[in-house]
Parts: sequence; C-alpha cells; structure tokens
Amino acid sequence: MFIQSLALHDFRNYRDQHYRFTQPVTILSGENAQGKTNFLESIYLISSGRSPRERKNKNLIAFDQANAQITAELQTGARNYRATLQINADEKRLTVDHSVIQRASDWMGTFNAIYLSPADLELVIGEPGGRRAFLDLLLTRQNRSYLHTAQQYQQLLKNRNSALKQSAFDSGYLDTLDAQLAETGSAMIRGRTALLTELDPLVATQLTEIINAPVILRYQPGGSGAVDVYRDRLAQKRHLDQLTGTTSVGPHRDDFIIMTGDKEARLFASNGQQRAIALALRLAEAQLLRDAAGSPPVLLFDDVLLELDEPNTAAILTAVSHYEQILMTTTAVDQIPQAVLGRADIVQVQHGTLFHPEAL
Repeated sequence: MFIQSLALHDFRNYRDQHYRFTQPVTILSGENAQGKTNFLESIYLISSGRSPRERKNKNLIAFDQANAQITAELQTGARNYRATLQINADEKRLTVDHSVIQRASDWMGTFNAIYLSPADLELVIGEPGGRRAFLDLLLTRQNRSYLHTAQQYQQLLKNRNSALKQSAFDSGYLDTLDAQLAETGSAMIRGRTALLTELDPLVATQLTEIINAPVILRYQPGGSGAVDVYRDRLAQKRHLDQLTGTTSVGPHRDDFIIMTGDKEARLFASNGQQRAIALALRLAEAQLLRDAAGSPPVLLFDDVLLELDEPNTAAILTAVSHYEQILMTTTAVDQIPQAVLGRADIVQVQHGTLFHPEAL
C-alpha cells in the first residue's frame, strides 16, 4: 500500500498543504508543535475514519473554520483510489472515487495504516478498555462483519442494562436478550481468542528482534465462546446484575494480560521493556493486516524511535525495511541510521507547512 499524494485543507494547523510522496521512507523533521503528528494523523483518518488521539471533530478543524478536508491518492496492489474525508463539528463524510461510503465497515481494511506512538505504552500498562479496542479494530480490519457483530452486541448490552434497572422487569424479555447476547458475545470472544492465538507468536518474534525477553499474551475472557455456556452464566448472574443494574458477563469485561516469564509486564517489566512490548504489538498488528490484505500497511512512526537506543532502532527499521511505505517524525534526523536516510525523503515541518531543507 502506498500514499501517492496528500492534500490538507483547514486540517489542524494546515491551511492548504499538498504533498506528493516519491520515496519509500518519508521523514518529517522539525521542532515540537509544528504539525508533524497532525500530518500522520490525517493519513490514519483516511485509513480508518477515526483519529488515533482525538474524539471531537471540532478539534480536527482549523481554529477559525467550520470544515476541514483531507484528500489522498492511494494505491493498494493494482488498484488506485482517490479518497476525500470532509469533517465538520457533527460528522465525517468519506468519499472514494466520487462514491460516498455509507458505513465505516465498507472501507475498513481497504487501505491500512498503522499509527505507532509513545501513547501505545497504554496497551501494556493502561486500562482493559484500550486493549479491547486494539483487538476490535484489528478484527474489523481483518473481517468487516466483526464490526456489525460488535455494534449489535453494544446495543443489546445497553438494552439489557436498561431492563435490569427497571423496578418491575420482564423476565421473558430478559430471556430473549440473554439469548441474543449469548450469540453475539460468544462470537466476539471466539474472534478475540483466535486473534490472540495469532498475535502471541508474532509478538514474541518481534521482541526477539528488539529485546531478548519471553512474552506471552494471556486472554481473560469475560464470558464464553460457547453459546450455551455463555447463556447459562448470564442466567446465574441475573440476580446480582439486577442489584447492580449492570451486566457482569460478556466481552465488555474482557482483557488480555501480557506476561514476561511468570510476571505481569504491566507491574514488573522495566519501562524500556514495556515500550518494546507495545511496539511489538503494533508490528504484529501490521503483519496480520499484511497477511489479510495481501499488501503491507503504511507504517506511521510518531516519535517512537526516539524512545529506543541505537541498536534497537536499527533492529526495528531492519525488521520493517520490506514495507512499501514508512513515514516517521523526528526532532533529530541525525539519530536515524544512515541506511534509512539513504532511501528517504527528508521534509521540514514548520507552522503547518512542509518544505525541503535545501529550499531554504
């Protein structure tokens, strides 16, 4: 997969910027708060329809404007696409080759980009919700029908929790909801189980190239992958759930624990090891998407490499050297290995403007 060009209009601090990519590696250099991360964010938005760091649309739009627009020319295998994402405070609208994409799942997985940042540390040390979201987005990119299943589950869960809070509840209605939740919830758990089975050896392989640490991903499901068992657990917990007004069984309670040896990485791994594990999770995600799509995703490194020492930086860049396109941000170009600089386009970013240093 390759981004051929990108045009930003009133997006963040970019007023009217167009850039054409010519090299497999693009290095965005500049001081902090100049727009390097915003540039990567715009590519991820085109890929997934969502920002990796912002939930409110209005914060994606230039300060004194009502709308923002991102336009990209994309290549995936033998196909070319022209994608335009229009953003206002209330919605995002994606158009691909003059056709409006009605559902996010219709585009998901067509053009993949992986955003890697220091915030990925939360995958290791943060709350379970972040790890569930990581699994769900990857599953959606692999199989678009998973998004429908997850959305259906969330609606059923909302209905059940609402019913549990009623002073005079309808047991027949709850029986129906439990049966539907068991179907969708068990499907999500089976999907997550299969995904973690795939991720586990890939993460271990990535870490062998970064740090010599044995790592295991241990799934802790909040329900069962078997429909009958799941439904029975809901029935067993119904009285307790009525007292609390919430559902205690299901994939919304899932987590996966990252172990280094017999200890939790969240508690006992060093900060450097935790960051390496987070990076390995993202690179394993990229490998699975490459296998699913038949073409490697675009990798977006946002100041990640500055967190590593020189040998580990070289190991990571060697491991991803076969990817068709990599973008990375840095405040120190001299810290990037010469082997990478030799095949890179180095671009200066200043106040939302891109230019080549030699143009100064």
